Amino acid sequence: MNVMLSEYGKSFATRPRGAEVASLLVDGVRSRGDGHLMVDFEGVAVVSGSFADEFIRRLAANTRMFQIYFSGMNADVAARIRWAIDHSRKISERQKHDRRFPELVA
Repeated sequence: MNVMLSEYGKSFATRPRGAEVASLLVDGVRSRGDGHLMVDFEGVAVVSGSFADEFIRRLAANTRMFQIYFSGMNADVAARIRWAIDHSRKISERQKHDRRFPELVA
């Protein structure tokens, strides 16, 4: 499933919004039965650390069997998404969770 995140907004700033958008994407992937999720950030200007952290954490927790790719990110958005992925991996390692994490695609 390919998703243009800009369809949900141009800037994303809160944990609740991160959870909401991740939930919408997970539901879409499950309903279509796709094995992957491609999130295109083209047109998204700003993503806060809080949004990114919650968004990535929810995607990782709820899409273990799917591959997740990101594209179209500006430098600031890419840095926040990379940070969120690294942060989620570190938490998972400390808690000994076996989770699949998204792969970044430039």
